[in-house]
Amino acid sequence: MEWLRDRDRTGTSLTRIALYFILTVALSVEVVAALPGSAGSNGPTSAIVDFSPTSFPVKAETGFFYSIDKDLKYSDHLDPQAPTLVKGAIGGYLISPDGNKIAAVVNKRLLIIGATGVIGDVAKINGELGYRNFQWSADSKALYFNVTNRRSNGPPGELWKYDVGSKSASLVVKSFPAWSFFLDQKSNVYSAESIGNGDVGIKMFDGHASRLLKAGELQAIDRPFYSFPAPSDSDSKKALAWLNVRLDHKNDLEHLVINDRTYLSVTLGKGWDGYYYCSRHMKGVFLPGNKYFAMELPYCDNYNGWLLFDLDSGRYQTIPPKTFIFGTLNTATFDHFRVDDNGIEILRKTSEWEIRQAALKAIEISAPFVVREVNGTISSTTGQPLGNGSFTMCRNNVISSGTTTGDDGKFSFTMPRNPNPVSWPFARAMQPPPGTYGFKVVRAGYHPAIGTFVISPDATKTSALDIRLEFGFDVEADAYHWPEIGRTCR
Repeated sequence: MEWLRDRDRTGTSLTRIALYFILTVALSVEVVAALPGSAGSNGPTSAIVDFSPTSFPVKAETGFFYSIDKDLKYSDHLDPQAPTLVKGAIGGYLISPDGNKIAAVVNKRLLIIGATGVIGDVAKINGELGYRNFQWSADSKALYFNVTNRRSNGPPGELWKYDVGSKSASLVVKSFPAWSFFLDQKSNVYSAESIGNGDVGIKMFDGHASRLLKAGELQAIDRPFYSFPAPSDSDSKKALAWLNVRLDHKNDLEHLVINDRTYLSVTLGKGWDGYYYCSRHMKGVFLPGNKYFAMELPYCDNYNGWLLFDLDSGRYQTIPPKTFIFGTLNTATFDHFRVDDNGIEILRKTSEWEIRQAALKAIEISAPFVVREVNGTISSTTGQPLGNGSFTMCRNNVISSGTTTGDDGKFSFTMPRNPNPVSWPFARAMQPPPGTYGFKVVRAGYHPAIGTFVISPDATKTSALDIRLEFGFDVEADAYHWPEIGRTCR
């Protein structure tokens, strides 16, 4: 690009404009091509097997909150004709422990809404009220909220309590630099705060003073109460696993399994960015009583939206477009959580095959590889290519990057599996610099391998990492969604 530097820097270069345009279009094409099931996919799209929705009456054990478009409603079934409680886009929300109320940010106001309408106008939100910045008391009689203005680049500063019965708000503590908090049965407030040097700790406010808890005191908290905010994809999948909902894989199909019964299967698709299932984001919610389960399938070729399953009959029906069901999850009814210095988090349920996998001893490859670029093949000791192997490269025992192998067992940080040539220059530009790196390779059913490699311009052009794994045990695992254990340095 030396010729660009020699151009007149004060004028407009048509060449630069053209180059900028090409790069912009290239990136746009790459983003579109990466979408699962997009028109640019280079293989079959993922679809629901024998898609056959039916119609059946639905009645949950109790009423629940849901929205259709921007209309918030409450009923014991998804009734489009139910009265609209409030109208407007909902930001953060939290269902009360008794299930009869929802605290939600609507049109820049924090409201408490009951089954028949608004029962409390709590506060005007000038800045931002994050999902973790308000909490119900365990008895559903009060809502605690942390007033913040993120735009000022400062942490939250005031904790308030809104009493539902008297419809009044009172200041709890003014200096409250916490990003998340929870309560106990005595309404003591526990907050995750910075304690200096980049560390975070839990402080307890008992209504009079605040103090930092020691590590041993966290486990002694009397029945900590916390309502989990709208979960991320990761948290949703972790929570549903404890509720006996999982995605199983066999013969290139992904199956929705609830209480060990299969309710739906989807086929394996292949896009520009690799293989995928159209149920890739495990988002779902039980209606009250746990007789019905709603799940989102956002990328299926033959359906895009939510499905509602009758767990007794096994049938399912479509849900009206733009429908959202507001679920609830709290520590009073869900006990698979832990308290640490960052607050309360959902524990991850470990499957039997993962326990066996974690028990396999890692085998160290003593001789370092010397390569010009990071690419290679993962195979068994008998020479069988191993797809879906996890390759992690590290420097100073810190993960720097990772990738997975294709069906041919190959991986590369230079030329991705994406056949779109537009992406190749960008992949080459991301090639790690010369130096010594560590690596770890994990593949379900095989002993992990660890070792080192050196990136050197003096290496031969044909040099590559040829990594052979020893067999451990037969497994039908989560073939295309490798769990967290696959990304470590040692």
